[in-house]
Amino acid sequence: MRRIGLFIAFISICAISWAQTAALSMKADRSPVGLNERFRLIISLDGVQGEIIPPDLKDFNIVGGPSVSSSMSWINGQMSNSLSHTYFLSPKRIGTFTIPPAKAQSKAGSMESRTLSIEVVEGNNAGQQPQQQAQQSAPSNTQETITNSEECFVKILTDKRKAVKGEPITVSYVLYNRYQGFELTSYEFPTLSGFWKEEIKLNTIQWEQSYEQINGKDYQKAYFVRQVLIPQRSGELEIGPFILEARLGRSFFRQGTPIRITSNVLKINVSELPPAPESFTGGVGKLDFNVKLDRTELMANEAINLTITVSGKGNIPLVEAPKLNFPSDFEVYDPKVIDKSIRNAAGISGSKTYEYLIIPRYPGSYDIEALEISYYDPDKRRYETETSEAIHIEVLRDDGSDAGSATRISRKEDVSSLGSDIRHIRKDTKDMKPRSYSFAGSFGHLAALLSPFLLLAVFLVVRRRKERSDADPLGTRQRSAAKTAARYLKEAKKKLQAGQEQEFYITLYQAMNDYISHKYQIPLAQMTKEKIHEELDSTGVDRGTISGWQRALADCEMARYAPSAQAAPQALYEQVESLIALLERKA
Repeated sequence: MRRIGLFIAFISICAISWAQTAALSMKADRSPVGLNERFRLIISLDGVQGEIIPPDLKDFNIVGGPSVSSSMSWINGQMSNSLSHTYFLSPKRIGTFTIPPAKAQSKAGSMESRTLSIEVVEGNNAGQQPQQQAQQSAPSNTQETITNSEECFVKILTDKRKAVKGEPITVSYVLYNRYQGFELTSYEFPTLSGFWKEEIKLNTIQWEQSYEQINGKDYQKAYFVRQVLIPQRSGELEIGPFILEARLGRSFFRQGTPIRITSNVLKINVSELPPAPESFTGGVGKLDFNVKLDRTELMANEAINLTITVSGKGNIPLVEAPKLNFPSDFEVYDPKVIDKSIRNAAGISGSKTYEYLIIPRYPGSYDIEALEISYYDPDKRRYETETSEAIHIEVLRDDGSDAGSATRISRKEDVSSLGSDIRHIRKDTKDMKPRSYSFAGSFGHLAALLSPFLLLAVFLVVRRRKERSDADPLGTRQRSAAKTAARYLKEAKKKLQAGQEQEFYITLYQAMNDYISHKYQIPLAQMTKEKIHEELDSTGVDRGTISGWQRALADCEMARYAPSAQAAPQALYEQVESLIALLERKA
């Protein structure tokens, strides 16, 4: 009996001890809180296993969470459990608010925490907060994903929120982090609608040596990627969100805690350009033009080189070749384009050169009008026009022919009637007709009579086809989609064979987008993954083909800013070629 009594007493003491250590608490990392700030609400259940029931948070916005953390330990032979839920909250309005008690269900029964009072003040309260550590320990090893933690986030930053159509803006994707053991696993760039995109290559993500303080906390900062975006249409255009996934505290013994971060969304107000002069070639920025002719005196049929160079800072890659007004006696070939523009954090600068090969066919003196080139200066808010000097070209007669060769006729005025003074006796008579031959009633006569009617029929057929084409421009554009894609694919194959892999991926990406744009009547400025999926699905394309198309687009885009992640180029080329053929068969 004595032993039984001692055993019952021991069990009672353990139960009392267990009940005394079990506790449910609720606290905030700070109070007061600024209206524009975030704060953490931490609910902890200690000393017992159980389930936390959160309170009503109607006076606050839940920015992230709950982030769940649990642990179990043995101290002096006694087991201890701990469970916590962390919420990231932002106030809705100014005032003092009471958060009702949190609840928990455990082996010890129902539990309830105390209420919590939070004071919300104007602006932010960073100056009243104590200085916090620059590094935050990674949360406990859990497979529940942390979302939008204030300890780690991505911001999309830009050098301007207002621009005119065609004006380059620089966008940076910046990662801020306070966790130790941060390991990037994947990322997804935003779909950019209405922008021309130029990547600024960054070799790797490197953390800056200095820390940046935000709301009283020190963060490590790294520039993930930079882009130069050139708006192609006016209105309010959106950038973002950028999505990033990582692991915190991963090691040989731990899988680490997954974290998923969604960045902010930027809105850019783009204004339309004012009415442009005829000499406008699409340039926007601070530009300079230089026109140079290698010589002004030459022989007929010799070549001269005309060089037009645009330099400065602005949308140089999109500046078009100016219109030349040379006499019809000059043969002007398409220019060779040399793009030496540089993309960096300051935007796009450098030069773009057009080299024209021009051949005068006839001798004479020619005066070429001065060349006018205009561009738009966003700072001055007006068009600037640069005018070259007028050009005088002296073309000399080419008399350098060999003695034994026929005399060369350089001008139409030099043509004269030759061989009319003496008629030679013809020895070949097989094509001669007898004197009694009559053309009337012959086959040639009948063909001559019928030919106007045949030509009229051909003209009517051609005109009818043209009228159908003019009445249905969208259908004509649709029918030309395959030809356009074939031309781009041919160009991409040449670049692949030449070892120009980056240019290959760019051309292949352009082939895919232009094909979809022509085939399904989607403007390039509105081309998004969602729009492509919607159009293909609505026309009965199976999901496997749609998925293959989206993957090929993603591979091309990834190859531009992550060369190490490139897919096999030949396999990707064949995949795109077969996908286009499949879509054509289903049309």
